[in-house]
Amino acid sequence: MWPFSGEKTSSPPRNNQLNIWRILFITFFTIVLLLWINQFLEKMVIYWKTCERIEQFIREEERLQQEIAAMKKEKEYLHQDWYIEKLARERLNLVKPGEIVVELVPSQNP
Repeated sequence: MWPFSGEKTSSPPRNNQLNIWRILFITFFTIVLLLWINQFLEKMVIYWKTCERIEQFIREEERLQQEIAAMKKEKEYLHQDWYIEKLARERLNLVKPGEIVVELVPSQNP
């Protein structure tokens, strides 16, 4: 079967070529899809981490708001004589003139 002998040679079926193109297309499509899914998952992880940080900031803000409220309350108390006297007695161990300080010492033997 020479190519120029006038005899017709059988060519390979076109189905094989189509199958190769289909396999190449499916392979290419699969690779692109996997790359897209990978990027999507990375973005989702970043999104979840950002949501967690936002929740942490919200909790921190609530804690700081409570601390500010407590400080404002103490600031109001600092303008009252009874509170200043209480702080002086508790923190500085001060007494009024003529007062006797009595300290209770716990016993060593239970």
